[in-house]
Amino acid sequence: MDLERQIKISKVNFNNPKGIIEINLTNAVRISLPALSFVRQNNVEEGKINGDFKLESTNIIFLNVAARPKTFKPYKRKQLKLLEIFKNATFIPNIHPYLNFNSEGIDYSQVEDNGFEAEWIPNIQDSERGDGLLLLENNLNLIYFDENYRICKKLNLNDYSKGYQYIRCLDFTPDLTNFVFTVIDKLYLLNRDFEILKIFEVPHEDGFEKVVSSMKQSENEIVRRSRELLDVKADSTPEEVKQAFRKKLMQFHPDKNDGSIEFEEKTKALIKAYELLSESDFNTALEDSDKEVFTWVNKKNVITTTVGNIKIEMYLGLDTGEDWIYGVGISKSSEQIYLGCYSGKLYKIDKRGNASHVYIVPKGNIDNPMRSNPIYKVIERESLLHIYTYEYVYILDNNTYINYIPCQLGRVMWFSEGFIVMLDKKISVYSNRGELFGIISFKTPIKYIAYRNNIFLVELTAKSFIFEINKHQ
Repeated sequence: MDLERQIKISKVNFNNPKGIIEINLTNAVRISLPALSFVRQNNVEEGKINGDFKLESTNIIFLNVAARPKTFKPYKRKQLKLLEIFKNATFIPNIHPYLNFNSEGIDYSQVEDNGFEAEWIPNIQDSERGDGLLLLENNLNLIYFDENYRICKKLNLNDYSKGYQYIRCLDFTPDLTNFVFTVIDKLYLLNRDFEILKIFEVPHEDGFEKVVSSMKQSENEIVRRSRELLDVKADSTPEEVKQAFRKKLMQFHPDKNDGSIEFEEKTKALIKAYELLSESDFNTALEDSDKEVFTWVNKKNVITTTVGNIKIEMYLGLDTGEDWIYGVGISKSSEQIYLGCYSGKLYKIDKRGNASHVYIVPKGNIDNPMRSNPIYKVIERESLLHIYTYEYVYILDNNTYINYIPCQLGRVMWFSEGFIVMLDKKISVYSNRGELFGIISFKTPIKYIAYRNNIFLVELTAKSFIFEINKHQ
């Protein structure tokens, strides 16, 4: 069965091809989360710290510090290091590539090269237990490493990426029986041998409608604006369009611009423009004025005017109504999958595509209710559910909202007892229920953090520190 051929057909004709499963919402329980006030996360101000750091906590204890030897070089040759990979991890690593640490102290040691030689890693997903790592290279090789960072499986995703280099989400089940990745509004479910089992498609965004267009190519405003976005001409070859797209994508990719919503929006527009211009069936349809072309339009962006007795509708924008999957999560039982979307909707589905719950996160905040608030990650903790969005981490207990933590501009990483929100020079440590364990502020930027057995390691450029969490104090 040629799934990729069917996906291309679905892009043009908007059919539901065999092999792509639309999520069944018949029995889904809808849970709406509250709109919240905006809380700005401030970094450490210069001159506010005496000494190396400031500790605000009765639950966190400073244990030790070690200075980095002046002549210390941890790696033998220049290449991509585990340190760089772990900077984008979901879970705080329980090891450090070249620092050994425990409650007694810290030891710097040289390590062997790990073999990574990519210039840029667009995406990774690690395991909370530290028994695996899923990594996407810039050539779209999906690689699974075991706990010793040996390559176990590899799959090239170029055939599944619809022609452009953008695979947003990766994950795998705790029992390592399934792996997942997403492309736009579709999630691919793989078995342990990296064979595709199913493809799930989330519903389109609210307010969009399928319409028929019969405009000639010269009259199509959407095509013209797509060319302007990619800075290509009407007679540009497919290869020139592809190269222009990749150049723009590298420039505006959100992962290279601190995850800014502005760049998220720009990237979405670029990808939709490239998808339209590179679709040969679509362009062939445009050249034939008698052939109907289906497209999705946002009814909010429709301008209606009347000339004489003729009613004219003009559609503005490049949106297709596809609700991008921005974050995924997998239950501890490995039986449920969470699909978090750009619209703020989160679908909890089983492996047959049946949704048990739909969580609805409001846009932005009370002060700016129209700002996008996409869902980046979902973490299950016993009865607790953490929904990580652009603005906040929402915390639910048995599907009842109990707390939230502001996280705008910060990185969120989880450990067994909770999670942290990390800015350039500050770490805020929270329990799984969102209670504040404490705040640690430093004079210089944080390079790396690790955690095991209640011990936090924080590495700066010239020194490294260890702290202990005393949860019962």
